[in-house]
Amino acid sequence: MKSLPVVVVLISLLLISMLVTAGAGAVAPVPADESLQILTRGPVGNAPQKIWTAEEMEKAIPYPMPQVAMPLKDGVPAEPNGPLTVAPGSAGQAGAPTGAEADALAAVGSMDFGGEAPTGYSYPPPYTRFGVPWNYQMYPFRTLGKVFFTSGGYNYVCSGSVGYNRMIWTAGHCVYDNEYHTWHSNWAFVPAYRNGAAPYGIWYQNDAAVLTAYSVGNNNSIAYDYAVVVPNDRNGRSIGSTVGWLGYMANASRVLHWMDFGYPAASPFAGQYLHLNAASHARDDGNFSPNPIGIGTDMTGGCSGGPWIYRFDQYAGAFNYVNGVNSYKYINPDQPYQIYSSYFGSGAVTLYNWGSSF
Repeated sequence: MKSLPVVVVLISLLLISMLVTAGAGAVAPVPADESLQILTRGPVGNAPQKIWTAEEMEKAIPYPMPQVAMPLKDGVPAEPNGPLTVAPGSAGQAGAPTGAEADALAAVGSMDFGGEAPTGYSYPPPYTRFGVPWNYQMYPFRTLGKVFFTSGGYNYVCSGSVGYNRMIWTAGHCVYDNEYHTWHSNWAFVPAYRNGAAPYGIWYQNDAAVLTAYSVGNNNSIAYDYAVVVPNDRNGRSIGSTVGWLGYMANASRVLHWMDFGYPAASPFAGQYLHLNAASHARDDGNFSPNPIGIGTDMTGGCSGGPWIYRFDQYAGAFNYVNGVNSYKYINPDQPYQIYSSYFGSGAVTLYNWGSSF
């Protein structure tokens, strides 16, 4: 693997509302915990397993989102098992919006939902969902995309985001089937996908990793439902240098505001457009450990793997921290307007360290 410098900031105090200025430094150490070991697929190679056609992408169906069928249990979150870890995003070689692009963003107004969210919970938790009105080829929207893969003979879709120079964040279940212990095949990512358009091309998987705590497929695996994928370069360039990448944050406060992105494809959505929710921490799920976090949303299957972005900033790469991914919902009781993410703890640091080393 080719080693690249990773810019991280390790902060011992969880002062999330402070502006974090990142500088060059070492990656956060990860506790020697068996649950934080990774399972890697192994290189697929430079040649795609298959070439996705526009017709196949259009007909691909949303991969079933995990559904939890047990009574709700309020969480009692433990302290993070590592220091707060922050890495900044980058607009890539194309740079941040300027000129007409910047004017268009300014006309819409700021969408910075940084800061701590109020406490308290009631279902359904509040959220604001709307389609993305901007040009998808602006940063950071171009780092968000649609995932395609094959499993059990069917073509499926999920969502994902570029997390570093050669790294994509998504949900664990969008990469690995932990019931049958098999990797999905024909995995591909289309940044800035919009109604069949692939302005930056299709990026095919070379390698992937999940935590062993997810791969074992036990009753607590959903607490580690995130993954990273390393795509092959295209035309001699990495995906990060082409579209830029988002920052990330782990071992942070649980009580935050996020912008939640994804390509919901199950009814009433069609999966052809990027959607986002503005939402805050609603509850901690005590059925799993570390407790996953729930927020309000009406997004459906196909949004799995879409990022939860803390301090979303549509002007530059200074913030835009991925701090979770769409993972699962409850069906007992039925709560369609709430979605959960595994907590980004030291397991996320482990995967980030692996993916950012390519």
